[in-house]
Amino acid sequence: MSRVNRVYLEQPLAPGGEFTLTGAVHHHLIRVLRVQRGEAVRFFNHLGREYLCRFVSADRKGSAFVCERELQPVAEPAVATQLNIAICKSESMDFSLQKATELGV
Repeated sequence: MSRVNRVYLEQPLAPGGEFTLTGAVHHHLIRVLRVQRGEAVRFFNHLGREYLCRFVSADRKGSAFVCERELQPVAEPAVATQLNIAICKSESMDFSLQKATELGV
C-alpha cells in the first residue's frame, strides 16, 4: 500500500474543482515530499473536512491539483495516548510538543 500525504490547507475546496498551491506548501510537497504527477494527496481544513486530490502539474511558482472527492475525516484513535516528558530547554520543549501534536498525543 502506498503512502498518501496529508496536508492542512486553509482555502475552501470542492469536489471537481481545481486549485493552485504556492509558497511553503507548494515547496514542501514538490521539493521535500517529491509528489509526482497523478499522485494522490489528502487535504484537510479547520472545519474537519478532508478531500482526496490529484497532483496535475507544477512550475517554479506553484502546483496545480484537482479535487476528486470529499472523504470521511480520520476518526479519533480508540486508545488514549499519554505523553510524559521532562521539562527541557525551550527549543527542545517546543520541538517535543510539536512532534507529539503531529502524532496525535
